[in-house]
Formats: sequence, C-alpha cells, structure tokens
Amino acid sequence: MSRKSPSRCGWEGVPTVGDPNDVPLFHDSLERPTRRGGHQFSVSRDASSPSQLGEQVQDVHPWTLVRPGSWGSASSTGHPRRRKSTQPTLGDMPKPPVPADVASFLERPNYATISVVRPDGQPISYPTWYLFEDGQVVVNKDSGRKRIEHLRQDPRVALSAMDPKNWVTHVSIVGHVVEWVDDVDLADIDRIARHYTGQPYSARNRPRVTIRIHIDRWHGWGRFKNA
Repeated sequence: MSRKSPSRCGWEGVPTVGDPNDVPLFHDSLERPTRRGGHQFSVSRDASSPSQLGEQVQDVHPWTLVRPGSWGSASSTGHPRRRKSTQPTLGDMPKPPVPADVASFLERPNYATISVVRPDGQPISYPTWYLFEDGQVVVNKDSGRKRIEHLRQDPRVALSAMDPKNWVTHVSIVGHVVEWVDDVDLADIDRIARHYTGQPYSARNRPRVTIRIHIDRWHGWGRFKNA
C-alpha cells in the first residue's frame, strides 16, 4: 500500500492495529506516527544496543515504541511535540524453560521462519529447518550466506515454528546465538534434513555452520495460547 504525505494527524495510508505491540516496524532512519481511536503511535529505532550481545542479552526489544499520547499537543509550528520515549521490554512473554507440550511441539518438523537483523537495522526473515535440543534451537546454514555475516555482527534472533496442518497454532521465540560450530563433515545438516525429509542433505559441495540459539522469551498461539 502506498503511503501519502505526512500530516499533523499522522501518516495516512499506514495500516493501524489495536495492539500497540503490533505497530508496523519501519526503517531505523524513519519515525512515523499512526493513529487509531484518537491515539497516535510512533516507532523509532533504538540507537543503543545491549552490550556484549553474544554473552549477555537483556530484555530489550530492538525497537522503541512511543506509547499513546506521547506525541502531545501541537507546537507553535503546528507540528506535534515529541516527548522522550521509554525503552520497552519483551513484556509478559514467558521465559524458558518452555512447558512440556510446547517442547513436544517444537521437536516436530514444523514449518518455520527465522529473522535476523541487518547492520542498518532492517529485520529480514526467511524459511528454515531447525531442531529443538536441550531447550535450545539448532539451525544449520551455508557459511557463505550474507545472513551469517549479519548474525555474527548481531546475534539476536526471532524464530516462529508453525503447525503444518494449521499455521495459526505456532510458537515464536526471541533469543540469541550462543554457539557456532563448523559442520565439517555435514553431520548436523544431515540429521536436520533427515528430521524433515528422511534423507541426508543433497548439496555436499558447500561449507556449513551449525548455530545454537538460546531462548530468552517465547510466545504461543492457537492451541498454545494459554500454555
């Protein structure tokens, strides 16, 4: 959907949502308010990042959300005044360990997407195979992919595992990379491929790396809504 020019009342043509946590994400160089029910919301990229992300990730969401009313009244120039935003957290998302039924679900060969963050702050998502082992998510990637470079620079990860028969039932996790292991003999990608297809991985001519992800928070929907 194309966006029209900004006005004092917000950006027209931007989809609005009822839950502030569902406000659309924009590029980090932009800050755009949306309006619903007389309230305005703004999303902006938090310039600071948790220190030592690979070792100690705090409950800091990568996007700063300005809560309803934070834009205040219009200034003398006719533009809304910006107030200092508070840094949000991951809120009420449960911490690990996940319940037994959620763990059992994650152990299945589900459809899944994984999201990483580019250096410019833009999140990118793509489909992935994964394993759930010892309370961690395990993925295996081609070592030459650009997404590997992104992950080495910023180890934050989000992954959603969806029931192939009913994708409304899904479990989403927010976490960070804790281990990198070169898959020299392709043993890890073979066992992941067998988990999904029953066969070893077909491409044998590219180096691969195994990535272990610690779960910081998780969220369930569908039959796991109240898990």
